[in-house]
Amino acid sequence: MAENQFDWVEFYKEFAHKLLEYKNNRNELIKKVNELNEFLKTLSNNNTTAKLELDGVIDDIDPFTIFGIFNKQRNDVNRLRIIKRIKEIFSISANLPTNLHGIPTLNNQNATYYLFKDKREEDDINILWNLFESAIKFSDKNDEKNYNELKKDFNLAFKLKGNKTSKITCGLFWIASDSFLNLDKTNRNYIYNSNIFPERLCFIR
Repeated sequence: MAENQFDWVEFYKEFAHKLLEYKNNRNELIKKVNELNEFLKTLSNNNTTAKLELDGVIDDIDPFTIFGIFNKQRNDVNRLRIIKRIKEIFSISANLPTNLHGIPTLNNQNATYYLFKDKREEDDINILWNLFESAIKFSDKNDEKNYNELKKDFNLAFKLKGNKTSKITCGLFWIASDSFLNLDKTNRNYIYNSNIFPERLCFIR
């Protein structure tokens, strides 16, 4: 296995910690997302941006959806260009990834973790932020307190319409691949067929 085969891990982890700093400063975060969206226009022939709201006006956003901007089903060259722009906008110190091996992607038609504002509940995005924060805390310190907080927040996020096991665990894998497993259909089948179940595989009760 090449030494730098998964050199995206450190960049993704640092970006997750950087995003967490904006949990209570989302207006500033939206400005940066809009700046990133302007860059996306340069990558497409039809001047398109990430579809983050029905009317294109973002008034709130969750961190998993921001990760989804560069983890959708688009070619790796453009994904790496987006990551380079993210490094500039958010002042990330980690080296740029040289490849994106092993990273799960979202369906382009279902790339937000929230419903658009005409359909979502008032607290939906806060629930996603809470999961994001508790997942990072658990990854940084795997203890019973952080695990119980993560379990609570996972179950709340899981109940949000459109966010099932594969999508939620995909987001967790992006931000801390050394702590979480992407439970898409392929991985779930492998786990069930191997009959090997980690002690803390599933939070859902």
